[in-house]
Amino acid sequence: MNAETIVEKITSEIKDKIQETALTAPRRINVKVDREQLLAVLQYLKDQFGFTHLATISGVDLGEYFEVVYHMSNAIATVNVRILTPRSDPKIPSTCSVIPGAILYERELQDMFGLVYRTCSAWSSKTFPILDRCFWLTIGQPASTRCARIGISTGRTKSSPEVNNGIQGRLRPSAPRPARTDQPAHDPGRRDHPRCRPETGL
Repeated sequence: MNAETIVEKITSEIKDKIQETALTAPRRINVKVDREQLLAVLQYLKDQFGFTHLATISGVDLGEYFEVVYHMSNAIATVNVRILTPRSDPKIPSTCSVIPGAILYERELQDMFGLVYRTCSAWSSKTFPILDRCFWLTIGQPASTRCARIGISTGRTKSSPEVNNGIQGRLRPSAPRPARTDQPAHDPGRRDHPRCRPETGL
């Protein structure tokens, strides 16, 4: 079996579940599917061709849509399964039931883009999109302020050792590193300096 055979079988056996299939390079297959058919297509690829290795899940911000690409590999080829989800409704079925390790990549995309993954019991009900504008506007403010604006509970209390000056959630600043006194400063004019040995010519 080769990549061409895989494309032919995908096109003939699950043509009702895919929108587009193409062999874009040797051993490189692109498959575009509707997001509601994602789990069925991934399960088919896993069972029929042994695409069990999920290299990563990529996310692309296209403006009104997010494109999510699942990079699956076996010993023969790599298949990129692509889906689109509207920015106004960024909900995607979780693939943990097909590939349990996908949870790591899904969590990353949730943090970066605010995508909502359905049917995964390990997920929190909240999303924490790093690319949210209000997150970056609060950089430099106390942790409690930043977290409150993006809906995260810090879980800190006034008795927490991280509280500074009685302000809840503010991290204690680290002490400045003391200057080193065991090594004198470099002075190119001093030939007896430990770093300026005559034998080195420095």
